[in-house]
Amino acid sequence: MAEGTDSAETPPPSGDDADHPQPLRATALVRHWAPKLEAAGIDTPRLDAELLIARALELDRHRLFLDDPVVDGESLLRAEALLRHRAEDRVPVAYLLGTRWFDELELEVSHAVLVPRPETELLVELTAALAPKGATTIDVGTGSGAVAVALAVRRPDLRITASDIDADALTVARRNAERYADEIPAGIAFQHASLLGDWHGEVVVSNPPYVEETTRHTLAPELAHEPDHALFAGEDGLDVIRPLIIRCRDEGVGLVLIEHGFQQASAVRDLFTAAGYRPATQRDLAGHDRITWALREDLWPLTGDQTEALRRLA
Repeated sequence: MAEGTDSAETPPPSGDDADHPQPLRATALVRHWAPKLEAAGIDTPRLDAELLIARALELDRHRLFLDDPVVDGESLLRAEALLRHRAEDRVPVAYLLGTRWFDELELEVSHAVLVPRPETELLVELTAALAPKGATTIDVGTGSGAVAVALAVRRPDLRITASDIDADALTVARRNAERYADEIPAGIAFQHASLLGDWHGEVVVSNPPYVEETTRHTLAPELAHEPDHALFAGEDGLDVIRPLIIRCRDEGVGLVLIEHGFQQASAVRDLFTAAGYRPATQRDLAGHDRITWALREDLWPLTGDQTEALRRLA
């Protein structure tokens, strides 16, 4: 943990004469706080310090080193408040910044939504590669709208609906869609519903809750700040995936893509097979089984375009 919240948090004056201290500069503040964040168990202490100090100064991160501005007064209070929240409370950086980059898009995030993860970009890439032209598509459990917005930017031909059970999450998703409205000429429809709601179409994509409840006590403290209903899905983590696949079968959905835990791939493939789909699992950049996609048996095999798109992703 960081060492208190009083003036000891501020780096000591530099210079030979303490009566005439040099002004505190951004790079010195980074050097002071990076070890504190590391001691608190933060995996990326220097990066986090730079991002938070830059936000307090209302600068782009690279300007910290190009300009090395003075940090004092209100900007110092803001910076140290953010840094203490990160070190002591383990609040994710994305929540402190209010934004997160995902698939080259800067998206709004809040405590109402999960922080978009880099591995979820694979879900967008696979859907963009496999979805038929002009397909009616739904992002189930859209949260911040990261998948729906990124997919709409990559594939503006798709007719996309973003669905979630949480109205606050949908508010964030709508704002993210509005942010990139110029790149999404067809727009995104929004639905406040569980699973598919009253949607009917061809492609389902989802990053649902899939964390096993039994692992709660082993997880990083940052996850305590994210919405439980978007993370946990029963003892085996399949309490949402299981009924989602059944609903897709009942609705005759042709293509389904689901993110899941690396240890759940076999179980998810079994669920798809039992529902009449031909499944395959794709690994993320860390080599973990991460996305299982499935085509309805009567739609197999893949088209030449789909096969070529998958080859380019390999």
